[in-house]
Amino acid sequence: MLSIEPPSKRSKDYGFRTLFHHFDTLPWDYPVEVNFHESTAFARWKSHIKSKIYRLPTEAEFRSYGIHSEDIIDFKTGIISNINVNIGLKFTSPTPVNYYLPSTKGIYDYLGNVWQLLSTNFAPIEDDIHVHNLYSDFSTPFYNDLNIMSLGGSFMSCGHSTSVYYRLWWRKHFVQNMGFRLIEEDNYSIKEIKDIGKGVFSRKNFKVGDIVYRFKPSEVIDKVIESIDELKEIYVNNIKTVLEHSTPGKTGKIYVFKDTSPIYYENHSSNPNICSVDWESVNPDFYIDKIAKCNINIGDEITVDYNGCVGYDVRKDVHMLNFITLCDIYDVCKRPSQFTKV
Repeated sequence: MLSIEPPSKRSKDYGFRTLFHHFDTLPWDYPVEVNFHESTAFARWKSHIKSKIYRLPTEAEFRSYGIHSEDIIDFKTGIISNINVNIGLKFTSPTPVNYYLPSTKGIYDYLGNVWQLLSTNFAPIEDDIHVHNLYSDFSTPFYNDLNIMSLGGSFMSCGHSTSVYYRLWWRKHFVQNMGFRLIEEDNYSIKEIKDIGKGVFSRKNFKVGDIVYRFKPSEVIDKVIESIDELKEIYVNNIKTVLEHSTPGKTGKIYVFKDTSPIYYENHSSNPNICSVDWESVNPDFYIDKIAKCNINIGDEITVDYNGCVGYDVRKDVHMLNFITLCDIYDVCKRPSQFTKV
């Protein structure tokens, strides 16, 4: 669970109040209580400061790192014991994140204290669901992208909400006993993307507006070739490889991607499903988000727009036409047939 990172000195300007206690100085080991928008903003800020990818966990990730022993969870009922968990109004307020010892996986506060915000929208686990007839309005009206999930319970959770299987939703602007922890990506490539042959394919479903992957230009660009002529002159012996893993810019420069990049095999399309990047105007050390322009299903190829405009007429762009013509000559697939050259 994320607690506030301590400064060099404890603050003397702010105090902290729980239900029955008042701290003259602000303690830094209590969980922060925020809404979804604030948590994701912090993740973006930390990603920029640390030059790594930080994000909220998915529901599947929350489940995977939270396996605990039988003395905390009765796996038959899912009910959480309050022996080593701040739950069921045990303290009537949050407690320090490290109040209890961590799990065997080194996770503090996997359960209780504050609800943990996730990046997963509230949706049924399976398509074939059965809603209890006494509470039909709790779930189905909120299966949409306006409501975000939280799991784990809080210090206020009682009854069924103390079950590890209890799935709760909130509007993204709500603030109600919710905190968060962050996932640190081991590289800049989102793992729901994979290279197969000469394409990049989705391993999960994305909705319009979702971040498909995030990267720094300086981390994905291997080299910049000044023009098509320079490419043909200098890279004559491996020109096909360069074409397979590159894209042209607006002024004719050729941007070649590293083989560790998630866009190594990214193809252009006249009907793209993610946004493009204006490579010649971005800050190479700032993170760029590739955003889904339409719903993307598992197994769909990731294809990009050119110059940020769906339906862009490449017939009027000499640099793109030269690039596609060269791809044709060396039998490199960049979806040239979809551009209908004249």
